[in-house]
Amino acid sequence: FTTVKNLIKNWFLPWIKRVYQGVYHDFKTELQNFLQTHQRLLPIYRILRTNGPDHAKKFEVGVFIKGEMWGKGIANSRKKAEQIAAKEALERLKR
Repeated sequence: FTTVKNLIKNWFLPWIKRVYQGVYHDFKTELQNFLQTHQRLLPIYRILRTNGPDHAKKFEVGVFIKGEMWGKGIANSRKKAEQIAAKEALERLKR
């Protein structure tokens, strides 16, 4: 019991606090909610390019709204690249 308690206290609770404070911000969800609220649209994510060896691949992803690219992200995973693209699109939409 003490081991589990310490695990929760030392690892899980600090992680929850970081999430709550926005360390892990989900821009894809924010973009989708914004678009559905304001325009009743859904964003579409497309892999534009991949390069590099399999163990160190880079993904370039675009987010498209009504056929137009609104954001682009490059990262070492598709999910991270999508988050970057969504953040860029949100910044453009909120200007």
